[in-house]
Amino acid sequence: MVSVRPSHTHWLLLMVLIIAVGCGSTVSQDTVERSYLHPKSKTHYLFVGKSEEILNHSKIREEKLSMGAYCSTCQKWHALPPMEVVQRQPKARLCPKTKTPLSFEGPVPESVIRIEVP
Repeated sequence: MVSVRPSHTHWLLLMVLIIAVGCGSTVSQDTVERSYLHPKSKTHYLFVGKSEEILNHSKIREEKLSMGAYCSTCQKWHALPPMEVVQRQPKARLCPKTKTPLSFEGPVPESVIRIEVP
């Protein structure tokens, strides 16, 4: 029997699938919710719209927002490093405090700034 170890390719494929599914709760088939955080101010934004449109939103580029990921252990949202780093370094997918795996789904804080993307 052949043993298959998860490789970087497997992680990349998993990340692509997560992004393709929406990285958050689905509002409708074409509409997704994605959490982004401002790395310095920790302001939490919830973008709602089509996946491609969210990724190309000017606010994400201009303010250099980071994709948000939730730790169910410490119950906090954390800003992820750029996806290239997440794909290459498995530790980047862990909570910086508890070292448990992060998730793209979690409770939306009351202070979130919701942005509808047409």
